[in-house]
Amino acid sequence: MPTGSRQPRAERNEQFVGYHQALVPEPDEELTQVGRGTPGGEYLRRFWHPVAMSSEVVDRADGGTEGVPVPVRILGEDLILFRNRRREVGLLHRHCSHRGTSLEYGKVTEHGIQCCYHGWHFGTDGTILETPGLPESSKIRHTVRHGAYPVREYRGLIFAYMGPPAEVPEFPRPEIYEYPDTEYAAHCFHFACNWLQVHENCCDPFHATWLHTRHSGAQFVEAWGAYPVQRWRETPSGMMTETTRRSGENMWFDSVDVIMPNMRCTGDLWEDGSQIKAFRRTALTLYAVPIDDTNTLFIGLRLYNKSTDMHGNGRMELCGRETADHVDGRKSL
Repeated sequence: MPTGSRQPRAERNEQFVGYHQALVPEPDEELTQVGRGTPGGEYLRRFWHPVAMSSEVVDRADGGTEGVPVPVRILGEDLILFRNRRREVGLLHRHCSHRGTSLEYGKVTEHGIQCCYHGWHFGTDGTILETPGLPESSKIRHTVRHGAYPVREYRGLIFAYMGPPAEVPEFPRPEIYEYPDTEYAAHCFHFACNWLQVHENCCDPFHATWLHTRHSGAQFVEAWGAYPVQRWRETPSGMMTETTRRSGENMWFDSVDVIMPNMRCTGDLWEDGSQIKAFRRTALTLYAVPIDDTNTLFIGLRLYNKSTDMHGNGRMELCGRETADHVDGRKSL
């Protein structure tokens, strides 16, 4: 019987029914596939997404040494990310338009990047600047463009738009990224699963009670171990999950703002509901950015100010690639 097909219903008292169960459910192709031409892939290509941290794009211009190109894979496409000597960031198709050599081994220049094989020179917008070895009369650099995507660097993250050039939306600047007296720290993680599996987690407050508290000890605070009363509601930008718990004599209200298509905003990670206070600001934002159909870049910002971290639990220095204070930082103290 094919995996994922309709299975016979087990008798009420039947045991060990593994033979009758599907091993792997059928994928939701409309949402989980992210390649070009797929419904999910085309939808996601209409938005700006963070694709790397600024700190990952090495800048060595001041010392006269070229920066190091960074290979990235986003939405199933193999790309190269680099910072030229003018500090401009480029996101190009990884393989050279000439003979397909990986620009991962290219040489970063003042204006762009030069292929290691024959020296074809590309600007950050895909313009071919030079074609060494071809006659001066060659018109090829005026008739061919290398694949490139627009990027914006903002708050320590590098965002890219990978959709049709004629449909580039306005670059979003969420209000939470403009807070006064706030410091921001970028961090990211690789998850070996589909982006939707990562993103739906933010709509599930009950996993915090069990996984982050009861299963193997409190990752944040013991108060999270109380199961909440839960409500979900639609908002103009997506949906809001609202949880209410009792903490001693207090009622503790918490929320997660889910912004379409793949962003989440979370409050104080170490809140315990023990003190009477007004609503506090967002302390964490994360985007579930598809690397491909089975891998996800979970990337975003931690926010540090007196409102989001009243008790000084945050550790900005722990934020980076595969690390953040809300994941393993408290155990690292």
